[in-house]
Amino acid sequence: MTIKIAGKNFPDTIEEFIDDKTHFTAAFLKFLKRSAAEENLLFVLQNRRKAEPKALYDMFIAPGSRLEVNISSDLRSRMVARAKTNDFSRSNWNKDLLETEREMVRIMDTNYSTSFPKSMEYLKVVESSIIKSITKTTPTLQSYIKAMANKNFCDDKNLLTCIKYTRFAALLNRKAHPKASGVETIAKKAYEQLLKKHSLKLMKYSEWQKTVVKLL
Repeated sequence: MTIKIAGKNFPDTIEEFIDDKTHFTAAFLKFLKRSAAEENLLFVLQNRRKAEPKALYDMFIAPGSRLEVNISSDLRSRMVARAKTNDFSRSNWNKDLLETEREMVRIMDTNYSTSFPKSMEYLKVVESSIIKSITKTTPTLQSYIKAMANKNFCDDKNLLTCIKYTRFAALLNRKAHPKASGVETIAKKAYEQLLKKHSLKLMKYSEWQKTVVKLL
């Protein structure tokens, strides 16, 4: 399910990573290349862009092809037999190409739905996306902060950075990312430094993080 942060949607499933067509798709492809499995995503992307059946066959389907995908023998046999008749009309290939695409998505979902969100590629794209997307607090969070803290705290230029890393850490924790604790330490330290700087005794960091996640 898509995650909403500061009014913007972030992909959260394999299908969403594929359809994102921005930095998440590129990060997922980079991750798959490192895993020597990029042919799965490349086929899906090319088929959704309506590439010519012959080009798809030559690159992904034909036995021994450069980016041969792992599909059922029955499905491959049907396409090999059709290719031998030199029939590459899209209408006659649509059904089998769609079935191939579904198999690729299932493979990626089974093998990488957990590992990709724990990768360095995911870490980098999430960090850059969140940092860029959170340019200001939401009105709800802003009102909450104003109600509980003084004006100097609210106007502190470091508050937004603290909020960004607090939300970033929460997302990594949700994915059990190996770098989550490190980001959590940065966010917690930033929050505690703000409290100390403005001589405030507010909620504990754990409650602060829950509030940021709920209201941002």
